[in-house]
Amino acid sequence: MDPSAGAFFWGGQAAAAAAAAATAAAATAAAAGGVTTTVATAAETTVAATAAAAATAAATAASAAATEAAAAATAAAAAATATGAVAAAAVAAALAAAAAVTPATAAVAPAVAAAALAATAATAATPAAAAAVTPAAAAPATTATAAATAAATSAAAAVAAATAAAAAAAAATAAATAAAAAAATAAATATAQQQQQLQQLLQQRQQELPMQSQCSLNRSCSSSSSSGSSSSNTSSSSNSSLKLSSCLYTPIARGSQQHQQQQQQQQQQQQQQQQHWLPSMMMVSVRRYRRKLIH
Repeated sequence: MDPSAGAFFWGGQAAAAAAAAATAAAATAAAAGGVTTTVATAAETTVAATAAAAATAAATAASAAATEAAAAATAAAAAATATGAVAAAAVAAALAAAAAVTPATAAVAPAVAAAALAATAATAATPAAAAAVTPAAAAPATTATAAATAAATSAAAAVAAATAAAAAAAAATAAATAAAAAAATAAATATAQQQQQLQQLLQQRQQELPMQSQCSLNRSCSSSSSSGSSSSNTSSSSNSSLKLSSCLYTPIARGSQQHQQQQQQQQQQQQQQQQHWLPSMMMVSVRRYRRKLIH
């Protein structure tokens, strides 16, 4: 094999290897750029890496074509060993093609390297940007949560206080109702006892009145017999005895009636006091309940 043909062949292989390395670097840069899609600079880097990958793919295709052309030229050079002029022309053409491919590969390589560096920088900057954004975004939510918790605690305390006040008011109302019921029972008992006493007094008075009237009649009769024996004196003494008995009977009856009237007035006064006392006690309990609710 001609040395120039071998050099051309190995040069094509090196160009193909460089193109493959550039393709791998572009793919790595594209993968690294895909991670940082949340940051604007990472998106721009990804676009640049994609463009670099497309250029690298085009350079790889050109390198592959050059490699195939170099292989064909090597075969032609091996076949045309006797005719050196033809082989030299083919080698010159292959060298020209390789010389045309090499500048394109060299021009693409810096772009690929820059894209890789930009993707690395974006990847390194992404956690710092996320760490800077997260506390600032979480601070209002944390403040709002704390305020809501404090408001809920205050509302619970207010409800507990209102419940305690209502329970105290209910207890006070129950105590006042019990006291009113006890007072009403005591008043009813006292009223019943007074009525029994009044009935007993009336019965005693009714039993004593006939006896007093009989005594007055006996006295009048004895006085009339001792005064004289004439009919006129007898009639006058009988009339005087009747008048005396009537005079004795009338004050006693009047006294019993006055006593009954006094007892009835006392009963009416007690009933009126009970009727006024029960609402007043209820009003006092309601006022206490309102004051406790207000305080």
